[in-house]
Amino acid sequence: MNVLEKNLNALGKRYPQYIEAIKRVGFTGRYSAVNTPGKTPNLVDMVNKQPYYNSLDPLAGAAGDLERRNIRLSHLTVFLGLGLGYHAIAHINSNQGAVECVIIFEHEPEAIKTALSVLDLTPLINHPKVILCFILPPPNFFPILFAGLQQGNTKFYLKAINIIELEPAIGKNMQYYSACVKVLRDGVSAALMHFGNAPDDSLVGIRNTFRNINTIIDYDGIIKLKDAFKNKPGIVVATGPSLNKNIDLLAGLEDKAVIVAADASLKVMLEKGYRPHLVTSLERGLPTAKLFEFTTEESLKDIYLSACPVVDPATYEAYPGEKIIVYRPFATFKWLELEKGTIDTGPSSGNMAFSVLAYLGCNPIILIGQDLSFEEGRTHADGTTYGSRVESYMQQQNLVLVPGNYITHVTTSKIFQYFLQYYENQIAQYSGKAINATEGGARILGTELLTFKEAIERHISKPINTLAVIKRRVSPTKSAKSASIREKVRGILADGLDFSQKVIDALSEGAEKANDILLTSYKPYAEGDQSKLEPLDNYEEILKKPYTFFADNKFFLVLMHYVQAYLINNITEINKLKAENDPSPELSARVLAINIQMFLNLIKLIEIFKAELSVALEILDNRINEDNKI
Repeated sequence: MNVLEKNLNALGKRYPQYIEAIKRVGFTGRYSAVNTPGKTPNLVDMVNKQPYYNSLDPLAGAAGDLERRNIRLSHLTVFLGLGLGYHAIAHINSNQGAVECVIIFEHEPEAIKTALSVLDLTPLINHPKVILCFILPPPNFFPILFAGLQQGNTKFYLKAINIIELEPAIGKNMQYYSACVKVLRDGVSAALMHFGNAPDDSLVGIRNTFRNINTIIDYDGIIKLKDAFKNKPGIVVATGPSLNKNIDLLAGLEDKAVIVAADASLKVMLEKGYRPHLVTSLERGLPTAKLFEFTTEESLKDIYLSACPVVDPATYEAYPGEKIIVYRPFATFKWLELEKGTIDTGPSSGNMAFSVLAYLGCNPIILIGQDLSFEEGRTHADGTTYGSRVESYMQQQNLVLVPGNYITHVTTSKIFQYFLQYYENQIAQYSGKAINATEGGARILGTELLTFKEAIERHISKPINTLAVIKRRVSPTKSAKSASIREKVRGILADGLDFSQKVIDALSEGAEKANDILLTSYKPYAEGDQSKLEPLDNYEEILKKPYTFFADNKFFLVLMHYVQAYLINNITEINKLKAENDPSPELSARVLAINIQMFLNLIKLIEIFKAELSVALEILDNRINEDNKI
């Protein structure tokens, strides 16, 4: 196996989407690998007579270029241009242990193929912290960037990104690389949004989860249906305006596909005489409960509410039918040790419906009513609970244009755009066929565009006994098991209460010591006395204990979901500050001051969390006492 074959083999395993274009491109002589005195090849653009690197020692030249840039935080670095990979290799080699994420953009397939023919780049290709974005239109990179920017500690450096331009690469196509940077920024914004903007929102989810604790214990989880419909068709029914056009084609499909309704579309379906098998819901607020107020136990017979238990308890109470528990990938659910099945639901009930069908093994998954845009001023289909025109989505400052399915562009809102981008991330990770049969609306990259009639004719024909399979796998409430489970969960929550206090104690100690350094070291320095700078120079020592808690897996399980929005925002700001400024007593003092405020605010947040934990313990105790009386 020659070096090109070895590289292509490795690239094909991680990035199969790039292989065809690289294999197809021929060597025109545009790029040439030229030997240097040190026997390290240099890449030359023969048309522009432009070498990519120092002609004597390319690798050392790349390392020197990076050193001259004086990169202060090397954790998240983006390279515009691959060349022969020397800059990325030098960066990784000189920052062992610090690198969290390396992103490489490269547009030219012939340049890539030349590099793959000259050097063994498999260490770069296989590196778990390296993301390669090659050849494709920049919007196609959003899913891979969005996923990568959430991994490990990368999220703490989203505001401290180093962008390294390889001039011979970007000079040929500045517009392409500018578009790459824009997609990168979109990925950063989406990643930050994914972790939340404020702890208040997370607290609502935590509070609801604790108040739903008995519901979580009492009902089966979506795990009971994992892969139950392998390679069987699934349909997502959302409430976009186009649903008016093709909802009647659902007639007769109830036993030939798995039909999942996003919560708002349940009313539309029932009023038309159609019944989904599952209904997804994940919104934390009370308005979700209103979506089910019109229902009765009889009208919901054999329709399962597949909700994430971050929903308000009133949502469960408003739904008199059967229920299935669906977890989102929140650490809180893992901490409770109640396995119910975890799905990356995404931000909307439509995204959640897609993820549920993928989890069930469905293929293809067909989307209808998933416009994610406006049609003649309408935001939703006729008959939805809140009407067909929801003004909050259409505020002028939130409107954007995105590519359409049947016209060049459609108007949408920033929140719908976020749902759309999340769909593209889901579909990129889905191994089956995704069909957009919305018959209007925004283009979702990765989907095949068909009318709903065409999708039915091609993919839905045979009975699959949908309801029978669900009823066979999902059991009624198992009260006999519930008592022992409640006792176990009670112990977990009590331990969490104790751990939360330990974190508060560490934060209090850290804030006190940091404040002492500002008073006894920085204050004298600011007044002209530099003899007491040692404590300030070594300020990171006194932050070790609180930050050790932040890195503790127990902190991740018990507290991270609640405090992550606040914690990530503050640490990214600290890292941004450190990345932009040379080390100095002033910088150390500013970092200490931010940490002090962060610690004090975290203490307040965790005290609130402790109060919610106490309520959860009370809820469990009340149920345990009731069960003991029976």
